[in-house]
Amino acid sequence: MKNILLFVLTLLGTSAMAQIPDPDFENWSGGEPVGWSTVNSSIPGSTTQSGNAHSGSYSAQLNSVQIATFYMGGSVLSANSSTGYFYNAGSPAALHGWYMLNSVGGDYISIDAVDVCANDSAHGAGAESITTSSSVWKEFTVCMTYANSCPGDSFSILIWLTNPATYTNAGSYARIDDLSFGSCVTGIDEVINNVSLESVYPNPARGVCNVIYAVPAESIVNLDIYDLSGRRVLNVLNGSYQSPGRYKVPVDVNTLTNGMYLCTLVVNGQAFNQKFVIEN
Repeated sequence: MKNILLFVLTLLGTSAMAQIPDPDFENWSGGEPVGWSTVNSSIPGSTTQSGNAHSGSYSAQLNSVQIATFYMGGSVLSANSSTGYFYNAGSPAALHGWYMLNSVGGDYISIDAVDVCANDSAHGAGAESITTSSSVWKEFTVCMTYANSCPGDSFSILIWLTNPATYTNAGSYARIDDLSFGSCVTGIDEVINNVSLESVYPNPARGVCNVIYAVPAESIVNLDIYDLSGRRVLNVLNGSYQSPGRYKVPVDVNTLTNGMYLCTLVVNGQAFNQKFVIEN
């Protein structure tokens, strides 16, 4: 039996609301996100609160500490008798979220989503593996497949940092933030046909603004902020290699004076621009 290091976030929410408990990981208690349980929480530093967030103040960070497999456990805390589930009436097409990954030695993120009916019958499931490191926030999608016509009742989400062959490697980590239910797209990443640069937000920006863009293929990406005189005032990304997908980069603009600026995204030599205002 191969040894695999896994960090599993097992939902333990008791709310009768059809939503993911603490999906943005803003609330923590006892070293864990509220409504979640890390089965290896006895290992110091295995799951930590990160101040690097896709939105808000915090995300959940899964850290490699080079240990062997832990078995998932939980309490009966759902609308039926299943363990580790939260109440969710319905059949969502997909689970969405955002991640950052620093992979060492082939370590990767594995995401499992399971939906069951009120009588504990299997209803649907989805799974995705994320193997490519990303130093900026990148969106993922886990599409669900349903094989039972009974009404969906309860949902479980498991997120692992793992390795297919051995222990995970020191220095690997994954950050997860802003989970939600939405539409299904093929594969981990949204199907993207062209480079796109969305409007900078908030606009006007105060303190931090967010730049969201998408690339359809493996690309070299540069991201800069210019004032209207054409002077580069911030270099955000410099020759960053990125796989296909949708990305979000928070940009600290506290050091810039108020006024109009130009956000310039350069993908494989092609430039895209968005104007925005800073009002600190």
